[in-house]
Amino acid sequence: MPLSARQHQDGDALVMNAKKVIVLVAIVFLGFWMFSDPSGLATTSKSAATNGWDITTEAFTGVIDFVGAFG
Repeated sequence: MPLSARQHQDGDALVMNAKKVIVLVAIVFLGFWMFSDPSGLATTSKSAATNGWDITTEAFTGVIDFVGAFG
């Protein structure tokens, strides 16, 4: 049974509100963490950035090796 346009709008509004709440909770959590343990947040951020760079480097190395295998 198809949903009416109003039901679609209500469902979309619920999803958007949930996304806004999740973003707000994440911001509040990061703000609390920043004031309660700034060195821990800095260490975690540095570690995450380093790991992200390592993953990116490995991915591009894999692509280069894959393309190089054709030649």
